[in-house]
Amino acid sequence: MLKQHELQKIRYSKIDERVGVQFTERDIIPTFVPQPNIKAIDVTDLDEGKQLEVQALLTEYSEYVKDFQKTMFKFEDWVQHTKDVYIEPKWRTFKTANTKIL
Repeated sequence: MLKQHELQKIRYSKIDERVGVQFTERDIIPTFVPQPNIKAIDVTDLDEGKQLEVQALLTEYSEYVKDFQKTMFKFEDWVQHTKDVYIEPKWRTFKTANTKIL
């Protein structure tokens, strides 16, 4: 299983129209790992009015978090400001269906 923020070796498959399926081995540090479970607030025991109230509060909270994140440092900037080190990470996205952990 992929672990967030831990160095991982993977084999990644990619379809290239010219040469077919290509496999590459990559060393990555996952910043986000999709989970097979749904994280949710169970509102079954609340009446419909309270369910809608919790939904509205969660929507408002999500906007608050999004606004807060707009003012945060990017990872690269944070490293430079706090550690006085300059880095240029290669940000990439890997489809989980095409990824095998080695």
